[in-house]
Amino acid sequence: MDTYRKDMKKVQNNRGTGLEESLRRQLKITREKRHLTREEVSEGLISAGELRRLEEGRVADFWLLRLLMGRLHILPSVNIFYLSERDNALANLESEIRCSLLLWNYEKAENQLKQFTELCDKWNRFQQMIFYRLDTALRVRLIRAGRSSRKEKDVKRLRRFMEENMAGFEERLLQHRLFSPEELALLSVYYDFTIENTAEKLKKLYFLIHYFRDEFSQEEKQYLFYADLILACAQCQYAMGEFQNCIRQCEKGLELTEYFHTCEATGELCELIADAKGELFAKEIVNAEERKPWAGDIFRCYMQADAVYDTFYFGYQDGYREKLREKAERWKTIMLE
Repeated sequence: MDTYRKDMKKVQNNRGTGLEESLRRQLKITREKRHLTREEVSEGLISAGELRRLEEGRVADFWLLRLLMGRLHILPSVNIFYLSERDNALANLESEIRCSLLLWNYEKAENQLKQFTELCDKWNRFQQMIFYRLDTALRVRLIRAGRSSRKEKDVKRLRRFMEENMAGFEERLLQHRLFSPEELALLSVYYDFTIENTAEKLKKLYFLIHYFRDEFSQEEKQYLFYADLILACAQCQYAMGEFQNCIRQCEKGLELTEYFHTCEATGELCELIADAKGELFAKEIVNAEERKPWAGDIFRCYMQADAVYDTFYFGYQDGYREKLREKAERWKTIMLE
């Protein structure tokens, strides 16, 4: 019997006690309080019967429980779970990969994803969902950085996984069925990676934003992926020339990053605001009196991005700093005219 099975046996032998019993009770109480049926909560994950058995005491997979808790608006914490040795290693790796992606340390993220793959149970689709979310997020970021291109074989692989493991998700989204924030995070990078048409991509991402705001309006500041979703949407708006909407979207994203007290997408959002304001300047600012303060505002946005990048972002040294400071100097010159 391998380590994973031994650990699950320990959980089974100790079920019905302590935090596990409390969690099962919390799942049932929260579901009933929100007037949700087992069919609604479990749809696309497990059967209603399996959820009933879970509520009654059956040991559940950690990764499945996270999704169920997300659907019920219960903020997950590893402190309330008994984690097997494998699950503990995977949960730690997940956090490390997210940090590496956040700080543009893509080579490290690639190595960590290889470790995640080696540990991952290929038959556990809930673990696989985490892998595909992280792997696709890395691919999206490498494309944005100009260090990779969109490969059709990767698109097909991701689409096949979604069809097999999240069948009918678009129809369920349109019908406003239940999704956890982790499922929405996967859908966000899925759309960003697989859709080439910018207008179509924006439409899909914007629907995800509206769904998240409707379902998680009281908790939107609790989920870091939301800032990345807003950034992806704003980048589409910029590409389509919707500069005012792009700026508003970025400002919303910055409200979230200020709350997080982290650099989650902060540098990219500040830079994109400056880029969008620069495009508006070229189109709308003709009055000489307005040029200096407008240019000063754009310069400050670039400098905010530069400060965040320089402090936190591992990959900022790889030629990107010079490009950003070049853009900033242009507006500094106009400001000082």
